[in-house]
Amino acid sequence: MKNVLKELLESVCLRLVYSLVWTGLTSLFSITIIVIAASYPLFWPFLLFYSMWLWYDWDTPSKGGRPFKYCFVKRWRIFNIIRDYFPITLVKTTELDSNKNYILGYHPHGMLPDGALVCFGSEAAGFGQLFPGLMSRVAMHSVFGWFPGFREFAMAAGMISVSRDSLEYVLTNEGSGQCVVTLIGGSSEVLYTSPSWYQLVLNRRKGFVKLALKTGSSLVPVFAFGQNDMFHQPPSALPSRLENKVNLSKWAQVFIKYSLLAFRDVETFGVMPRRKPITVVVGAPIDVQKRDDPTPEQINYLHSLYVQELKDLFDKHKMKYNDPKDVHLILDEM
Repeated sequence: MKNVLKELLESVCLRLVYSLVWTGLTSLFSITIIVIAASYPLFWPFLLFYSMWLWYDWDTPSKGGRPFKYCFVKRWRIFNIIRDYFPITLVKTTELDSNKNYILGYHPHGMLPDGALVCFGSEAAGFGQLFPGLMSRVAMHSVFGWFPGFREFAMAAGMISVSRDSLEYVLTNEGSGQCVVTLIGGSSEVLYTSPSWYQLVLNRRKGFVKLALKTGSSLVPVFAFGQNDMFHQPPSALPSRLENKVNLSKWAQVFIKYSLLAFRDVETFGVMPRRKPITVVVGAPIDVQKRDDPTPEQINYLHSLYVQELKDLFDKHKMKYNDPKDVHLILDEM
């Protein structure tokens, strides 16, 4: 009976979370609450106060986010439920010195980066115990800071904007022990998401390497095995017969790929992900010497070193975490 109730609770929580994410109701819910509150004079003082707060607090997502002592969402039990549903496991391969700062490159993005959310946006996977003295912050698209209400929950989970100024602020003004987690491939990588298929958008992404050089932060490759197995869909957003005939923007293709999940994966209908293990492996750090004005040669060298370390990490652990021997990393063209 206890197991049945636990599974029911997991199902309800996961359906709530994924329904909000996939349908875009998070932003719609924020706006709806504001509109309803504006319709009742009783709530006008609150709206006035919150408007003043937004004006005062608008730049916080790009200025280091909330202090860690106020990141109470990181400890919410719902992350434990999400962790146990798949399950999600965080694996440490080496020590990370708490006297240094780090840029953790998370690969792949997947349809939704659950591994990053649970392992680095919460304490459900035991990040604080595995890496004592380090503080993890997941970098999100800056649009999250535009939505009243939702922005407060996101920052209470330690989220920050993924803009260059935001990341540089954390790595240069917040002291040592900072771990900035960035999803290098971003939304572009969604287009290549498919089970047991790891195609990364990485060769053209060098901004994180330049940031590491300018701040002297160590680079750490992170690979989430099973991240792409949540839903069954082909790598392409469009049917093969239309792929070479229709020229759509990246965002249009991403929208189509999300929308077609309901038809391509009849088991989940694009709402509930499949129960597939996600193992997030944190690799060894690449120490970086600080350069005030890094040259293209220095950037390219460090980038190639990072790519090789990521490939080695993948090849070393893929069979251990249920990926066949013949599965390889595929990188985008230069």
